[in-house]
Amino acid sequence: PLVRIQEIEQGLIKRVLDIGAAGILVPQVVGADEVEKAVRFAKYPPWGIRGVGGERATGWGMQLGEYTAIANDETMVIPLVETVAAGKAIDAILDVPGVDAIQFGPADYSSSAGYLGQWMGPGVEAELLQIKDKIRSRGVPCGIMATDVSNGVLRQQQGFQLLGVGSDAGLM
Repeated sequence: PLVRIQEIEQGLIKRVLDIGAAGILVPQVVGADEVEKAVRFAKYPPWGIRGVGGERATGWGMQLGEYTAIANDETMVIPLVETVAAGKAIDAILDVPGVDAIQFGPADYSSSAGYLGQWMGPGVEAELLQIKDKIRSRGVPCGIMATDVSNGVLRQQQGFQLLGVGSDAGLM
């Protein structure tokens, strides 16, 4: 399970990982500094500053050694590229060690491009596809939210690997 955190905050990131999340989705990043901070909070030393806890992730402390031995390699940090600024900073974001994938939020990206209330404003799709190609060329998986199943199929054909189809609120 992945958890979309509400902000880059050390205690929050530690908490969701300690209770068993396999990784975090980091919303509204603008540049590499924010992503570096999220990675630092999500990873144990020497990669980061995450403190070791005796909660679900470590089997209540009973699997502390086993979990901490693999956690830095297996805990995912996925920045959400939801702004034009983040799109422009994609090379620097991809240079951050510990970034496991990139996920696009088309509606927010479109809003930041001046098209508030549109899932994809004029030119936004072409821009996201160019950024996706740059991400994929660096060997990093790339995902996007789809509007429905048929849009998800199109996104898969376009080369997106992580597909969000629907949301919990929408499904309810």
